[in-house]
Order: sequence, then structure tokens, then C-alpha cells
Amino acid sequence: MSLECTLCQAKFSHPSVIEGDAIFCCSGCRAVHGILSAKKQLEGYRDHPLFQQAVSFGLISNPELLSQIKEKQISLEEGEKKRLVLTLDGLWCPSCADVIRLVLAQTKGVISCVVDYTTDLCVIEFYPKFVLKDKILQLIHALGYSAAPLESLEKKRISRSLFWRLLISSFFSINLMMLSYTLYASELVGETHPYHTALTWVMAALSIPVVVVGGIPLARRAWNAVKVGLLGMEALVTIGVTSALVVSCMHLFTGAGGVYFDSMSMVITLVLVGRVLETKAKFSAKDSLLQLTHSLPKRARRKNPDGTARFVPIKEVRIGDTLLVNSGEKIVLDGKVVAGTGMCNESLVTGEAIPVSKKSTDLVTSGSFLNQGRLEYRVTHDADRSMLYQLVDTVSKDLKNSSSNESPLDTILFWFVPTVCLIALVTAIFGSFLSAITVLLISCPCAIGIAAPLAESRLLFALIETGAVVRNRFILSKLGEATVNVFDKTGTVTEGQFEVLSGIDSMSACVRSLLKSIANCSSHPISRCIAGNIQEPLVSITHFSEHPGLGIEAIYDAKQIRLGSSRFVGAKKDGLYFAINQTLYPLELGDRLRPGVKEVLSQLRGRSILLSGDQEKTVREVANACGFIEWRSEVQPLQKREFIQKLQKEGEIVAMIGDGFNDAPALAASDIGITLASSTDFSIHVSDLCLTNNRLDVLPKIQALGQLGKKIVKQNLFWAFFYNIIGVGIAAFGYLTPLFAAIAMVLSSLMTVINARRI
Repeated sequence: MSLECTLCQAKFSHPSVIEGDAIFCCSGCRAVHGILSAKKQLEGYRDHPLFQQAVSFGLISNPELLSQIKEKQISLEEGEKKRLVLTLDGLWCPSCADVIRLVLAQTKGVISCVVDYTTDLCVIEFYPKFVLKDKILQLIHALGYSAAPLESLEKKRISRSLFWRLLISSFFSINLMMLSYTLYASELVGETHPYHTALTWVMAALSIPVVVVGGIPLARRAWNAVKVGLLGMEALVTIGVTSALVVSCMHLFTGAGGVYFDSMSMVITLVLVGRVLETKAKFSAKDSLLQLTHSLPKRARRKNPDGTARFVPIKEVRIGDTLLVNSGEKIVLDGKVVAGTGMCNESLVTGEAIPVSKKSTDLVTSGSFLNQGRLEYRVTHDADRSMLYQLVDTVSKDLKNSSSNESPLDTILFWFVPTVCLIALVTAIFGSFLSAITVLLISCPCAIGIAAPLAESRLLFALIETGAVVRNRFILSKLGEATVNVFDKTGTVTEGQFEVLSGIDSMSACVRSLLKSIANCSSHPISRCIAGNIQEPLVSITHFSEHPGLGIEAIYDAKQIRLGSSRFVGAKKDGLYFAINQTLYPLELGDRLRPGVKEVLSQLRGRSILLSGDQEKTVREVANACGFIEWRSEVQPLQKREFIQKLQKEGEIVAMIGDGFNDAPALAASDIGITLASSTDFSIHVSDLCLTNNRLDVLPKIQALGQLGKKIVKQNLFWAFFYNIIGVGIAAFGYLTPLFAAIAMVLSSLMTVINARRI
């Protein structure tokens, strides 16, 4: 029979020491247990210094405890981990991200480093004891990139340095090409222009700004990548441009052979153009994360033991503290009401716009707003575990995951660059140096680099004209491929504005006037809705009083008038009623459907599902009215996200159409997140695409454009790689000169531009 020591949990077969109900493996354990028991410190005894010293000195015989304590001491010595989110500038291709990641990963104190090329975000976990934040920023700057904390982000489409590099390079490259026409014409007809030498020197001078401003930053990045064993697009460009520059300078000084200052300058300029196009089309998830961070509450009104209250930072609030919230303020943490009553708008989390009554023992959720009343509530979850923080954290993680998907083009380029370099090297050895330069120039991935961005830019403009703004360009490849369309109800399929559907028209003018008068005295959303639907003039009422969660009442001409729930007015059937003494007038409130929903569902590709946090009856009625075959009700925000992920695991491509804060986790997790212009800022910032006119009938048009755009992108990429494969083969065998290689490169880029304009 196996026994276990009461103190150290060591396993043994025969008891060594028995004392009452306790069994010890040795006398040392019994002695330590006796001391801790006498001091009444047995609870959590493993963290007690006496116990840890006894383990270190060998008085306690379980060897596993010593290793556990040492591991804990090491972690304590390292100190608290910190997380740093940076926005980067100057990333040219995925290899740039790999360079930063590899260099930082080798730095002492850095636990992990994730660099996302698609969003220019860098997330670093580190121990401040070993490396400071300033040191991390210095390392990134030394590699040739700029970095800044996410909190200090300045919104800009293109960095100022990239803009000026493109402007300068374009100006001098255009002038170079104009001068080169004379030389090309002379070579084609076999005659030497009298100013040939002078023009060559002028071209050399004009190429210097292009090389310095546009080429050197590329070369610096290529060198940093080579140092960590990576070859990217900038390496190929650098090798080709450098080779052309060296040969051109040699021919310039010796007077033998042609020069390629114009070709190498155009190579640099076209690469910069591709970079600008990509930057403009790139989704800036860092903006979204910044908005998410700013949406979190920073302080709370905490009640002191003496009954007073003061604002304190959220991080100082502990579970069990009592917080106060007044009418019009946000509930910042999850808790349970201990005093007061009020009406809470929980639409931020549940999606249900009708305020909910709150009284003692009721639960309140962070992110809710107190429309009316005053509440005292005891905190049940700290900031890291509250509903609002969980939603933000979930959305942030999903954003990072969805934006860090590697493009298939990046994988191809990973092998394309080394292969071209190898072909050029073999050509130089077995062929000629001039042919090797031609291989590098004709394969410079300008057409490849702009093939997708150009087509996507045209698609972006076409979508804008249709009424949709794309926030994440990486969903363009999936835009027409959705197999499941998931719709939120309130504010998406419906208009999100409560209206009186029935009850008012059957009343007399006098009754409507009384109803408007009592409703006008309340700021409750339902009361405001009713008052806004009645045109009759107001009358004077007295003794107005409001009962949160029940209704409102007043006196008019000795008659008691009430507006509220069935329980408040004494009706037998649930619903909303207006009562004059014992006479009841039922009212029906509802949310109107957006026009054309049924037609939209019939035109969309794939099946459609209605997903809502509302009650089953309401969701069923809306689903039947719209033509949804599948629907889900009473679904919480994180459950919506789980539902989306379940569909994705089944192989579905999911498009989520929503508008509220409660839809944000599902929007971020979906393959295509779509919001309306009337959506909350939070949901818009995590969406991939935003409709500008609140019209769902544009969804089928968006799908059609997405399919056309994907087709054009594939055609452009096919042409770009076909051109490179054929061109490299011809150049390697010496049948192409650097001059015609540069011309072919420009023509290839022009072909991708013309094809992209078909969208």
C-alpha cells in the first residue's frame, strides 16, 4: 500500500512517523509540520520561508520540492514580464519582419517577439530587469527601421520618408529616361551621337540621387537580412542594381560598352511605387487596436469605509470593493448590486436595446450604461476578467491572428529570390557577366510586387463606388468565396430603432394626448419613442413618479394614468400597456426590418444564418419574415465567436454582418467581417469591410466584385511569373541585353496595370 507524507507529499510504503491523523516520511517533516502548526501557518505553508529553508537544507526528503522551489526563485529573480506593442515603419517584405524577429529573439531578456508584416505590428514580451524598452527601440532602429509604441501612433497612410524617396526617385528617373531615348536611338541605328559621352556623364549624375535616396535604404535592409541568413526581394533588387551600377561606371570610364543608369534607376523607382501601392491598400490593424485600448475605462468611483467616494485607477480596484455609478455613467467592472435601483442599457454586450431593470442582488456587466437611477455594486471580477476586457482581449487576439496569415505570394518569393540569384551566378560563371546582370534586371520582381496591389487597388475603388470601404485588404481574396453568411439581428437585419407598431392609432385624440404627456415626462427610451410617435398637444399632469423596471404614473383630472409593464398596470397578459384608471390600452413596440432583406438573401452565395442575443420569440419572427432557414437566439458575444469558429472548423468560409459592440468578437474571428455605417465605432474598427449607406442590397454586388477581383489578381500574377520565367531563360542564354531587359520589365509592369483597369 502506497502512503503519502502529510507535509511533503513524498510516496512511501511503510510509515516512519505517525502523529495523530498525520503521517510523515521522516522526522524532519514532522518537526517542520509541528513548528508551522504551532504558529498556525499551515495554510499555504509551501511559500513559508521556514519550509523552503528546510527543503534547501535537506531536512525534507522529497527531491522534487527542491527543483520546484528553485524554478520559482528563478522566475522571481527575472521579475515581472512586460508586453510591448510597437508600430513599425519601413517593412518592405516578409523578410524584413523576420530580420527584426530573429535579432530581438537573440537579445537577453526578450521572451518572445512576433512581427506581423501585414499590419506593421510588433508584439514583444520581455523582462525589464535584463532589457529596457529604449534598448529594444534602439535595436530596431539600428536595423534600419523605425518603431514607436502603439499609444503614440500618428495616423498616416504613407510615411513621410517613403513619400520623399518616391518623389525624388521618380523625378530623376523620368529625366533619365528622357535623356536615354537619344542614346537608344543612336544604338538602334548604329550611329554615335555627337553628345554621347556628355549625355552619359549627365545620366550618371542624375542616377546618384536615386541610388542614394532610394537604393541605399534597400541595400541596408538587404544586408541586414543576409546577416541573419535571409534573402528577400530587396536582396535581388540590390544585387541587380549594384551590378548594373558597377558595370555602367566601368564602361563610363573606359568608354567601352553601354551604360544602364536609366534601367537601374527605374528598377528602384518601380519598387518604391509597388511599396506605396501596398502601403495605401494595407489594413492598419494598429489603428483598431489603439481604438480598442482607448475604449477601456481608466478609473472607477470607489466607496470608502467612511461612506465617501473618490475616483481611483482601475488597476487599484479589487474584487469585493464597492463602486458607485450615477445616471448616465458607464459600469466599468462586473459586479452585483448591493444598493439602489436603475435601468441599464446592456446593448453594448447583449445587443438588446431595451434597458434592463437593476436592483439589489442583480448582476451588472462592464460596458453597460446606467440610463436612470443610482447603483452601488460590489466588484465580482477584476479588470482582466471583466466582460468588457475579455471582449477587447478576444478581439485583439483575433485581429492579430487574422492579419498574420502569410500570403501565398510570400511563400513563392521565398524560393524565387534565391533561385534567381543562383541562376545569375551560374550564368556569370559559364556565360558572361553581362548576361548575369540581364538575368537580375529582368527578374527584378517589380511586376510581381505590383501585380496584386494594383488589381486590389482597382477593386478597392470599385467597392467604394458600390458603397463599401475595405479596411483589411487581405479579405479581398475571400470576398466572393463566402459559403456561410451570418447576420446579426438588431441594427443589421432590422433598423435598430424602436417604433410603436400598433395601439396608438386605435386610441382617441384625448387618450393619445394623455399618453404623450406622461411619456414626455420620462427620459426612458421607450417613453421617448412613444412621445415621438404622437402628434397631439401636451396636457398638464401632476404627481408624476417613475418606478424603475416597472413604469411611470401621474394624475390628470383626478384620474390615475400609468404607462408600463403588465404587472405595473394590473394586466393579465404580458406586454406594454397605457392605463387610465382601470381602462387598459395595449401597445406593441418593435424594430422594423431593413428594406429588401429577403431579396438580398436569395441573391447571396452560400447559406445565410440569423444570429442574435434577443429572445427566441423575437428572433423567430424576424427570421420567418426575412426568409432565414437557420437562426439562433439568446447567443452571448463570446458564444457568437464560438459559433463562427465552429463553422470555420467545418471548412466553411464565414462572412459575419453585424453592427454592435457585442458583435465585435464574431466580426474579428470571421473570415470576412462586415459592418454598417450606423454601427458602433468599436465594431467598425474590428471589421474588414464597412457599408457606407446601410443598404444590405450591395452585398451581392460586393460578392460579384470580389470574384472578379480575385480572377484579375490571378491573371496578373500568372503573367508576372510567366514573363519572369521566360525572360530569365532567354537572358541566361545570352539572347537578351540589359537594355531590352529593362524595357521588358517596364512592359511587364504596364501589362499588369492595363489588366487591373478591367475591374
